[in-house]
Amino acid sequence: MAMNLARSERTKFSAAIDLGDPLANEQKWQKNYLVGTSPSGKSVADEKHRVKRNLKAPIWADKLPASEN
Repeated sequence: MAMNLARSERTKFSAAIDLGDPLANEQKWQKNYLVGTSPSGKSVADEKHRVKRNLKAPIWADKLPASEN
């Protein structure tokens, strides 16, 4: 449900940008879906909503043993 609401809001926002709406241009990009809120600020995220990724630490080429370079 939250995804459908976000999609609808994003479609409206994109149309407003295309029409040159100054308010939409001021917003530039909507982050509501990513942070799990509606445009009004109300939380709409469910327990499956994730925004952070757990990435492995980077492996730097200059830190590899000589045989792996």
